[in-house]
Amino acid sequence: MSGAIGGTTGTRTQEPGLAAPFRIEIHGLRAVAILLVAVYHVWFGRVSGGVDVFLFLSAFLLTGSFARRLESGRPLAVPRYGLKTFKRLLPPAVVTILGSLVIAYTVLPPTIWSTVGRQAWASALYVQNYVLAADSVDYYAHDAAAASPLQHFWSMSIQGQIFLVWPLLFVLGGLLLRIPALRSPRAHLSPRRVMALLFGAVLVASLAWSILSTASNQTYAYFDTTARLWEFAAGSLLGLALPWIDRLTGATTSAQRRPRGSALRAVLGWIGLAALLSCGALLDVQGMFPGWIAIWPLTAAALVILAGRSGRSWGADSFLSLRPVVFLGSIAYALYLVHWPLLIGWLELSRQERAGWADGAAVLALSLLVAWLLTRLVDTPVRRSAWLDARAPRALAAVAVSLVVVLVGSQVVFPQVTERSLTVAAPAPSPSASSPASDGEEVEPPDVPNPGAQWTVDPLTDGFGPIIPGLEEATEPSELTYDDDCTTELGLPETVTCRYTPAPEGDPDLTVAMTGDSHAGQYTGGVLKAARKHNWAVYYIGHSGCTFTTEPVETQCKDVNTSWETLLDGVDPDVVVTMGTRTSFNGGSDTEKDREGLDSGLALTTQRGIPVLLLRDNPRWPKKNEEGNRYDCAYRVLRDGGNNADADAECGDDMSNRMAAQNPAADRASDDPFAPIRVADPAGDVLCPKGRCSPVVGNVFVYRDSYHVSDAFSRTMSPWLEEQIEATVAMKDPEATGPAGAAGASDDGA
Repeated sequence: MSGAIGGTTGTRTQEPGLAAPFRIEIHGLRAVAILLVAVYHVWFGRVSGGVDVFLFLSAFLLTGSFARRLESGRPLAVPRYGLKTFKRLLPPAVVTILGSLVIAYTVLPPTIWSTVGRQAWASALYVQNYVLAADSVDYYAHDAAAASPLQHFWSMSIQGQIFLVWPLLFVLGGLLLRIPALRSPRAHLSPRRVMALLFGAVLVASLAWSILSTASNQTYAYFDTTARLWEFAAGSLLGLALPWIDRLTGATTSAQRRPRGSALRAVLGWIGLAALLSCGALLDVQGMFPGWIAIWPLTAAALVILAGRSGRSWGADSFLSLRPVVFLGSIAYALYLVHWPLLIGWLELSRQERAGWADGAAVLALSLLVAWLLTRLVDTPVRRSAWLDARAPRALAAVAVSLVVVLVGSQVVFPQVTERSLTVAAPAPSPSASSPASDGEEVEPPDVPNPGAQWTVDPLTDGFGPIIPGLEEATEPSELTYDDDCTTELGLPETVTCRYTPAPEGDPDLTVAMTGDSHAGQYTGGVLKAARKHNWAVYYIGHSGCTFTTEPVETQCKDVNTSWETLLDGVDPDVVVTMGTRTSFNGGSDTEKDREGLDSGLALTTQRGIPVLLLRDNPRWPKKNEEGNRYDCAYRVLRDGGNNADADAECGDDMSNRMAAQNPAADRASDDPFAPIRVADPAGDVLCPKGRCSPVVGNVFVYRDSYHVSDAFSRTMSPWLEEQIEATVAMKDPEATGPAGAAGASDDGA
């Protein structure tokens, strides 16, 4: 017996002599749970609690099987169980993974390709939940919140991990039962009681951890197996206690005899179903789980199981025994696998955030058909194969072949992406007066390689590089990467990011410090290009989301805010480059603000006589909206045969709609000769030429997501960045005195 999503509940999965009575209400409960999962995904974009029921049932079914083996004295045969389980689970999963790779390559934008390729292996190896957990807290993971067609494998990964760990607890229980003191009649410890103590300890420890971790970091806890163990432990405890409860309450699986309290059982079953059906509607399952609130769906499932067979025609068990419900339960595993990638593919094709009632019904109907085919053609033949089950090496071969197929399939579906490029026709004149192509001229970034009437756009190497070179590995790594991690050298906390590239020829002619958040760091590619030409040394120092300020905070910026004085003295830069404003994801002329707390950071540079280049922020688009990603939006247009003007019309915007009418940081400019401050506007000068913020300029994607400039475009900005840095340094008078300069800068607002 393999589990709730991936297993069946019939006696055919049991070994002879160990079969438990067939409980059709559990089969029907699986059907209700999977239908909830699919329906909530398709139409409501919410989580239903159905997955928690699957986890609960997985442990319930697995525990019943091993408890009977332990009681009968038969070998637990853990290796054989593991091989048999994964031999059956992997083939349908692999088919789904391959199909998802095809959907990703043919339908989804290339920004998701590397994610899907990584998740394909994670899904096949049952570690997808921790990949998603890591991405959920990785600021630099590109579109970590974007939907992947393999995202739903997180729960299968947790189940797979439990299928490996749970049998070992029974091995531990068997070893404990061999201890003479525990075997004595006075101990009153039967195999089920020993296992109940073990699972009870797991439940208490895991639930405590789940409550704490959900409160402190719910996004990570949602995918964390240790925060979910208590759900499995609850299912195991019910599995251990149910035979005793059935005997006590007079339960029966016989259709010929009505159990005691049949009316109460019927009502109890409906209460359980009602609680389960209402869970996702009444609770924020995705935002509140897996803490104590997950007791709701687990209790609902437990009530249905405890009610068992009522013998009443109006009972919940009668509904769960209906042929359509039983059929749905028989394909539950396959339906869980296929419904999500089909939904993601359709939403991408239809360019919708949520399916409507009609097309959602079509997606669900198609999912049912594909799930039935997957069950009939793959799942059932493999599960019932006596030939594969006869010898362990055969089952092992089936597992190995499945993994190899994922490896080969990912290589076939995702060949060298650097060979896949887009030919963009010369932009046609735009009717918009503010469009960069309004006069029919080709608008190019300041340093476009190979300009011409037609450009070849490389969607990954040119459009989807790292935010900050050296912090994230690009698909085709640029030579412009940071060589050294200077965090330890400068005695900084680990939460502070420090990257250093030395000058090409020994002692640097100039030391540039890019300071603050990723919006300062995103220009390091362009600065490094100039550095290689002029023998500069370049630092990036800061943390995601952190302004160059010393103000005390209790956020991820706490350590870096208290380290700036140490950093400036240790690096001793000739110029500091940082951000002066912050734009809004919602856009609008009134949503670009001066950087709060910047005065305290500038006070440090003023005291030390360090010139500062203060950059205006770049435009942002809605982060949560799938259309907010400027790269994905532009790629779709170009992929479908459009040109730059088409991409601009669909994905661009006037600068006046994304930025303030005037630079809010303009009054921070200071020509103090000791510590000058130069304010520059990359948006007005380069990113949004002629007042229009286009997603593609020349043959380069401007943005990598909804709010970061691409590394490729940053490198085209190298001459502009070089000019701004040199002009800032030139403002400093070597003969200016510190006190006079400091006072002058302070008077000017620094």
